[in-house]
Amino acid sequence: MPDNKAQAVFEAGIKLGALYHQWVGTPISPKTAASVEKAIENAVGLQPYVTDIKVKIHTEMMVINSFGYSELAGKM
Repeated sequence: MPDNKAQAVFEAGIKLGALYHQWVGTPISPKTAASVEKAIENAVGLQPYVTDIKVKIHTEMMVINSFGYSELAGKM
């Protein structure tokens, strides 16, 4: 059984990987960014060992397409 530090590092890695792969590519606009931030916080917050989470999407990095939305990117 891993010690607490090893378990914490493992859990953090799993959460970051899941967060990235689950949400990247999500259609988003400046109008919907706050609700997507909240959805990510709520979803990740359900996972074991999460005690606090804050998501901030940098809307200034969005590139709006001809249909009026962008896609969530890893650097946002």
